[in-house]
This record gives sequence, C-alpha cells and structure tokens, in this order.
Amino acid sequence: MARNRFTFVTAALAGAVGLGLASPALADISDIVLRIEATNEMGTAVYEGHLSDGTFYDGGEYIWESRTPIMMLNQQGQVIATFNNARVRCVEDPVVQLNFSVAAGSLATTFTITSPLLSFAALDPATGRATAGVTVTDTNGDGATLAPDTQPGLYTSRYNGAVPGGTLFADLLGAPVTAAAFDSESASESFPGGGAFTPIAGPVTDMSARYRFSLTANDEASGTSSYEIIPGPSAIALLGIGGLLAGRRRRH
Repeated sequence: MARNRFTFVTAALAGAVGLGLASPALADISDIVLRIEATNEMGTAVYEGHLSDGTFYDGGEYIWESRTPIMMLNQQGQVIATFNNARVRCVEDPVVQLNFSVAAGSLATTFTITSPLLSFAALDPATGRATAGVTVTDTNGDGATLAPDTQPGLYTSRYNGAVPGGTLFADLLGAPVTAAAFDSESASESFPGGGAFTPIAGPVTDMSARYRFSLTANDEASGTSSYEIIPGPSAIALLGIGGLLAGRRRRH
C-alpha cells in the first residue's frame, strides 16, 4: 500500500535530535503529485497523477513517473494536446523536482503543470535555491514559441502555500523562448545562481512549484526543475555548538 507521508528529519538537523534542537516530524506529499492542464479554443483537458501510483524509496525519496504518451481530450473527445512523459521527485531534505514533455495539438495551447505540495517540519531560519530549464521544438516548419502565460515566468516556486498561492520564492525564465523552423532552442535560469542558497524568512513549512506557458500549435516543449530548501546558517551554527557539547559529554 502506498504511503502519503514519510519520516522527515533534514540532513543538517538529524544530529540535533538528541540535543533538543530539533525533533523528528512527518513530511507529507499531497495526493495529487502532478497536474497538467491544457487549454485552447477547443476547450480544456486535465491529467492528474496520484501519490499511490508512485514509489517511496529508502532514504526519504519518492518518485512518480509516466513514460507513455497520453492524449489529452476535451469533453467532445477531441485532442487538445499530448502529454508525452513526466517525472516528479520529492526528497525529505526537502527537494521538489519536476520534469515534463508535452506537445500542443492543432491550436496554440496554454499548459499549466503543477508539482505536489511537500509539507515538512518547520525550518526557521531557512535558505533555498531553484533552477529551471526548458526546450521548445518546432515540428512543422513554421517556427515555435514557448512564452510565459499569466505568471511572470515560465516557472514559479512558492512556499507556505500551494502554488499559485503561498509566498513567492522565485519566478524564473521570464522571456519567451523561440526556435527556428525544424529546430530546437533551450533556456535555463537559477536563483540566486551559482549553486548558492538565499535566505528565506521563516518559518517555512511547505513548498511547491509550477510551469505555466503558451506553446504554438503542433510544437513540443519540455522542462526540468529543482527547488530545494535547507536550514539557515544560524541553525547550522547551533548544530555545530551542540556537536561540540555532545562530544565533551561523551569524553567525560
């Protein structure tokens, strides 16, 4: 039977449990781990992936993936778009990763691709980082465009509330990505950049992410992303002091 939660202790805080600085809690993943909505003048189609269809692994890792193309149909049974494949990965640390590949049908289409909400023991202070990349491919010789739709960037990451709600962490990929005839073009962006983390005003208790974009007719788009939150420097400093004290107690 699939679980909807797993024991959560961040790697940096794990050693502090015995010192009273932190205690084990449970991390929760929302039942819908992937939601893809495709909309154009023909209507709307929705695909949802559920928690029970993924797998929990040792070490606090959960993976859901689909590798078989799925036609997304409107209420009249007409093809709005094709969902080619996707992968969702959640880690207790906590990390939310979202990868996808989709294709528009005969009309320009707006896609909304949403990660699960990952909830966890409060981190205060906290730091975070996010990175996202996309590729657009023209398949019919008239060029292809992948552009943000309603949200400031192709990708957004949020905390303390499920996207599109919650508090903004970072909007990435704010400019359209275009490809020439029968060609592909890619773009990527990270925040704060260089593999670094940036402070987040705590406490932080959950996280989620979303791609939302318009895609030209008959063209393909894919994306990869990773969103990570860890304890802030002051919490790690406390752990360092606690480790010294624990070492002294063991020597006496």
